Amino acid sequence: MKIRNIYYLALSFLISLCCTSVTHAWGPISHYSMNYRLGALDPDFAPEKSCMNLPDAWVNMTIFYEGDTQGEAVIITKWFAWTHGVQRDYSIGYLLGQLLVPSTPKYPEDGREPGFEMYELSKKKMDKSASLGTAFGFIGHNAMDRNVHYDYFQGASDDHANNWLLHKPKETWADYLAFYYKSNGTFNGSNGAVDSMFGRKIEPTQVFIKCTGDAELIQIAQKAYIKNRRSTNVNIKDYLDNYQTVPTISDIVSTLQSDIDTVLKKMNHNEFVNLQEKAFDKHWDQDEAISLYIAAVENAKKRLTKAKTQGNN
Repeated sequence: MKIRNIYYLALSFLISLCCTSVTHAWGPISHYSMNYRLGALDPDFAPEKSCMNLPDAWVNMTIFYEGDTQGEAVIITKWFAWTHGVQRDYSIGYLLGQLLVPSTPKYPEDGREPGFEMYELSKKKMDKSASLGTAFGFIGHNAMDRNVHYDYFQGASDDHANNWLLHKPKETWADYLAFYYKSNGTFNGSNGAVDSMFGRKIEPTQVFIKCTGDAELIQIAQKAYIKNRRSTNVNIKDYLDNYQTVPTISDIVSTLQSDIDTVLKKMNHNEFVNLQEKAFDKHWDQDEAISLYIAAVENAKKRLTKAKTQGNN
């Protein structure tokens, strides 16, 4: 049987038994914190105009568990490849063994970055404000993620199974660092709940981090990606199956805003303390995480400035 057929048989079997989730490099609070800082440099990049959590609205990862780590499979979706401008990379050795896990995604630098595609497309629209904000949201997000995807936040390394178990806790820990140390985040003294961020009160009944996107523009970008025959995979030719309807995209973005609000309001000081203890145990360096945060903001600034001055050149 050809390797290609084995690959598809493995994927179809696992997908039929698994659960889906959204995964990140930086978490939603970190992305918002960086987004806010970029907005202080240029109002076009402010969160209320350019939601830099947008690419994580689509389901990025499918995980299959069979009771222990030796039966675990991590499948990065085609949607992740599109939203993040990458190609997925799977090791044949792991594919044919007991684990199906991704290596670090590849950046082919062939013009597939959706944010730059959207930026060019937005020039043709009459109402450019929402379109530009959507384009900047994708560009900023992906620039922030480039130096940490499945590397710093673990997953793509020799000890794949164990690292995937640490992937989410480490992202969450970094979110707390971004909240507390880089966003002037505070906790309520009586119950430990989040209280304020960047000097603004977090009200339980009000959406704190708003996120919008131009669903029509996003659909057009999906169509362009399919038309240009962008393979989502380094190893084989594997294309995005179809574009989504405008109402579906609108629902996806709306759900993202709700999910981010839930994540923020579930944060509490006790969990922060527990994650700091885990970080100490796992030798996660706080200074390194904050340095990567600063580098991510700078990288996003450069990519966004390029978009405004040069487009996708």
